[in-house]
Amino acid sequence: MIEGLQPETSYFVRAYTISLEGGTPRITYGNQVSFTTIEGGVRYIDANGASQISPSNISELDGTQIGTGWYFVSGNRTIESRITISGNVRLILTDGSHLTVNGGINVPPGSSFTIYGQTNGTGRLTALATQGNAGIGGNTNASCLISGQSGGTVIINGGVIIATGGNASGSGGGAGIGGSGGGSGGFGSGPSAHGNTNSQSIGNGASGGSSGNSSGGSGGSEGIINISPRAQYPIQEHGRVRIVIPRN
Repeated sequence: MIEGLQPETSYFVRAYTISLEGGTPRITYGNQVSFTTIEGGVRYIDANGASQISPSNISELDGTQIGTGWYFVSGNRTIESRITISGNVRLILTDGSHLTVNGGINVPPGSSFTIYGQTNGTGRLTALATQGNAGIGGNTNASCLISGQSGGTVIINGGVIIATGGNASGSGGGAGIGGSGGGSGGFGSGPSAHGNTNSQSIGNGASGGSSGNSSGGSGGSEGIINISPRAQYPIQEHGRVRIVIPRN
């Protein structure tokens, strides 16, 4: 087996033998043959706009507990509960695909989630959070006085991303991408808590509402967010963002 070959590359091979005749080495060559290696992974556009290929051990995204590795989405796919990212996850949105996650995507501190598109940039990800969670980022803690969870690292290099943070009574609203909402202030002698829905489209979650003498927990911070400079923002409002990254 020949190791270290590049995908989609032509190679030429010729065998030879070395013999000794009268103490003088003689080399005899065989016929030259050629072969071309096949593509082993999935093509994507990197942060610099260049075409690359993923490792060959890439898998199609499946389930809600996603660990370190490379993944891709093809066709239309809906996941009906919140996804949790752990470790370093890279996702390729293939052209024409659409992944919908009802519940959004948790990227906790210490984990990273990198999204790539392909040549036409038509792959889509829709993350719809609930209960004060960030669309992509931190998880809320609805317990009284508890601050929201900050987001981990989110890097968007391609595709069309729609991320909507969730709202919950008392708790603060989650950002579209970034931190979750804070917990409520509980139930004191004053009015019941009403969460602040003014979370950021990309950034911090909103604080929880106050009740009586108790203030709500603060919203989670945005974590680390890195979005391609080619990005366009057709929608950017409280707790919701749509990001489109054209090919060029």
